[in-house]
Amino acid sequence: QGGRLVSFVPDTLLSSPSLLHAREWILHNTTLRAIISLPPEAFMPAGHSGKASILVLEKRRPVSDREHVFVADIQSVGYDRFGEPTRENDLPHLIEAVQNFRNEGEVRPTEGAPRVWLVEISALRAERFDITSLDPEGHRMVRVLSHGKFPAVKLGQVADVISGRNFKDYVERGGEGVLLIQAGSVKELEIDIPDNAPRVPISDYESAKRARVVKGDVLVTTTGQYLGRAAVVEGIEEPAVASGAVTILRPRPDVSSFFLAAVLNSVIGKEQIKALQAAATAQPYLRRSDLSEVIVPLPPLDKQRELAAQISERLSQAKDLRRRADELEGRAKALIETEFLGDDVNE
Repeated sequence: QGGRLVSFVPDTLLSSPSLLHAREWILHNTTLRAIISLPPEAFMPAGHSGKASILVLEKRRPVSDREHVFVADIQSVGYDRFGEPTRENDLPHLIEAVQNFRNEGEVRPTEGAPRVWLVEISALRAERFDITSLDPEGHRMVRVLSHGKFPAVKLGQVADVISGRNFKDYVERGGEGVLLIQAGSVKELEIDIPDNAPRVPISDYESAKRARVVKGDVLVTTTGQYLGRAAVVEGIEEPAVASGAVTILRPRPDVSSFFLAAVLNSVIGKEQIKALQAAATAQPYLRRSDLSEVIVPLPPLDKQRELAAQISERLSQAKDLRRRADELEGRAKALIETEFLGDDVNE
């Protein structure tokens, strides 16, 4: 009784539905003292890449629900993704923050240091207590939206949330098949299909009815480094399906697809998705059930379309500026070449 345990645990222990019983046991039999999230590179020197956390547990029941858990978000431990040493290391700052907490019972944000904060014991839920679910920034966004001038609703209430599909067979280049939209093709607000985009057999397309995409769908990346990017399906004239790393949102008739995608790409969506993402491995992912819980503001359809038109116009202006910038850069390079190489540059 009163003993302490410090353990490295995979983040699945903190978030996976299949391990709910383990989290219930922890909350019932111990007092959580600290949750310290480590970056995927933490164990690369030993040849392992995976998302893990440090748990500090004390063998006793909490004296008060107002006791606090120390939470830290460590981004670097002195190694890069190849296991090579780097100068970036949050661990000295972590030690200082822990000492301050033990001596003073509070944490002080420090510039250049990792994010640390306190969570009341009473706020812990067995459903999940990984660092993203405890991040105060994600909760702040929900509170702000709930007091906004427009109704705040869950994403699952305004759109069907449909899983993509993992395909095993692909058609050789030039063969007949159906377009597969992968996570890399989902940019912010737009779908960008490369010339060498993979295709799946027509037989797989016939059997993958729920993974088919149609005009007006919103595709969201739910696995990988570009987690949470949302784009509207437009201008794809041929049949297509979504890969397993992509989730299909099919909005209700009174919801603008472009407006919904814009909300998810904004800080409103990004902060919530960051708070909901699971990172049990080196590759973060978002459960589709959690995506359904993202809160979005829902103004009248006319207002949605007005905002969507303004965003579209500004994106068009941004594209034009980038094109003009590329032209000016090309002229600048040509000027130097002409000055020093003369007419020979074009031979």
